[in-house]
Amino acid sequence: MMDNAEWEAAKRRAATEKLNALKTAVADIAALADGQADGSADESASGPVDGPADGLAYGPTDGPAKELAAGPAKGPAVETAAGAVFAWRDDGPPGMASDRRIEDKIEKLMARERREERALIDQKRGGWDFWQVYGLILALFLVGIGAGLGYLWRTLTEYEESMPEYVLSQYLPPVIQGGLPRLFAHEASLPTAYENAQAKDRFIRELLQEGELAYYRSPAESGDGREVYIFRAGRQVMAAVRLRKIPQGRFGRWEAEAVELRLPIYGELRLLAPDDAEITVNGYPLPADTEVAAGLPYPELENLPLGIVELPTQKEYLLTGLYYRPEIAAEGFAGNSLTVAWDGEDEHKAAILPAASEDEWPAWQEMVLEDARIYSFYLSRDAQFSQLAARLIREAKIYDEIRTMETIFYTDHTEVKFTDGTAGNFRLYGPDCLAADVEYRYLVYRGSQREYEFDTKATFFYLKIGDVWRIGSIILR
Repeated sequence: MMDNAEWEAAKRRAATEKLNALKTAVADIAALADGQADGSADESASGPVDGPADGLAYGPTDGPAKELAAGPAKGPAVETAAGAVFAWRDDGPPGMASDRRIEDKIEKLMARERREERALIDQKRGGWDFWQVYGLILALFLVGIGAGLGYLWRTLTEYEESMPEYVLSQYLPPVIQGGLPRLFAHEASLPTAYENAQAKDRFIRELLQEGELAYYRSPAESGDGREVYIFRAGRQVMAAVRLRKIPQGRFGRWEAEAVELRLPIYGELRLLAPDDAEITVNGYPLPADTEVAAGLPYPELENLPLGIVELPTQKEYLLTGLYYRPEIAAEGFAGNSLTVAWDGEDEHKAAILPAASEDEWPAWQEMVLEDARIYSFYLSRDAQFSQLAARLIREAKIYDEIRTMETIFYTDHTEVKFTDGTAGNFRLYGPDCLAADVEYRYLVYRGSQREYEFDTKATFFYLKIGDVWRIGSIILR
């Protein structure tokens, strides 16, 4: 931007250049005029001329001079330093190249003057006016606002990302449309040894119907630079996320340190089963790594004599991470289906009981009922001990117990009856160990035919010695 002193100096330089240019032009015109005057004099000497040559007139004379005196000629006129006036007509005779050169020079001079004047005006106008200053200030203001808003946006974004909610909110939306929330998607997709992904997905969706999934801070579990947030669906606790603060950036940030699912799943199951049982859980074979104990004796077989046959044992399994109460099935060593008995007091305990194919029951039923009849008759002294002893294992505890049993209560009677006997629930613990439940009515008639009824429930345990089943224990139920 130019100041006033520079502007005035530029004007003086331009005026000086104009004056020098005009002086040069006037000198050129005067030289041309002198040359033209000499030519006219030569023409006059050679002969009369009807009019001025090339339509020019010199001085205040008659003819064309009168026209010049009366008014301006049709073409431009130039006045020299000597006061002579030259004029030419547009309709003059052709060939007046010198006049045209003068005209061109003047036009060029005037055009140059106009250009220089415009350049000076443009240079003057190139300075800062009000609107330019206003526009510049407005632009700077808008740039400042933009930069401030950008900085504010970055600050707010960093602050938002520094809050625990920024991390926790990422667990709420589903991974895919219609899918489970991100918090459970990974867990539901993992296969287990007992349940497929569809079962786990169904279980979680049933829980999410309890209410909208939300989270809240757990003060009791938070502390030491860590925050624990509990996720619930309605009132149902679903999971816990533990966050830790990382000193990064202006505000720091939180990151998930651990995710713990707290779904109300069935959980674990302790299962007792025969050593040689083939077990499936929800249709899946029971993994070998679930076995926690082996060689466990059956409590109900504890009164059987040792050393006669190898007594069967059982194993204990621990199944964990079950979403539902499992469907358990098992087969015995003979390929027969085994029974699953659930603990009435603890739903997380069950036992697989030995069983026998019902095709074999008829032969055993007759044996067990006859042994129960002899046992009852011996108690009332209506049978000799030798009859019962033939069915007992001599090494068994029951042999001495029955042989020394006091039976005085049954001495005074007139008649006994063994009726309504049934035998069932045969359990084949092993190839040489069998148990059966028996129920019957034992009627004792005393004086005046008074009837005494004894409803008896007992379990007979047998060991196979050679090819013969013999009684090793009797438990009254």
